[in-house]
Amino acid sequence: MISIAVKALKEGSNKETKDEFFREVTLMSILNHPNIVRLLAVCTEEEPYGMIFEFMKDGDLNQYLRSAKPAEKSLDDPELAKGRSVLCLFLL
Repeated sequence: MISIAVKALKEGSNKETKDEFFREVTLMSILNHPNIVRLLAVCTEEEPYGMIFEFMKDGDLNQYLRSAKPAEKSLDDPELAKGRSVLCLFLL
């Protein structure tokens, strides 16, 4: 059994919101990294449209960053450098 999360677009959303939804679908469908949540399925036959993701047991990145304590290590620490490129991806 796998836990999932569903992101749904409200019925009757405007064109701009739908375009953003499809840009996110396109981006998430090509991303494949162990530190990025996986898009498992997309439902777009009829509204409401939806995306099905693997469930993030530790919450989303925004939630994590808001609740995280200040780092005790420098950002120049080699151990932290591994995650820097993934974090930058979300900030672009």
